[in-house]
Amino acid sequence: MTNEYGNWDNEFLFQNLPENIATKVIALPTPIEADGPDIIGWRGTSMHQFIVNSAYNLLVQDQSTVDGD
Repeated sequence: MTNEYGNWDNEFLFQNLPENIATKVIALPTPIEADGPDIIGWRGTSMHQFIVNSAYNLLVQDQSTVDGD
């Protein structure tokens, strides 16, 4: 999603993402080598590893914060 100069490839982003998402991506700083490799992480645990129990806890927390019937 970046060009050969390390900048966001705006054309690619707008062609492949909804405009509101592409705009949000462009607002972020581009990734740099010092950041390290991209990895998949799960927000439900401190170690960012998926555990069924953490998914259940997130689900229960999300439901309890909904207002209304």
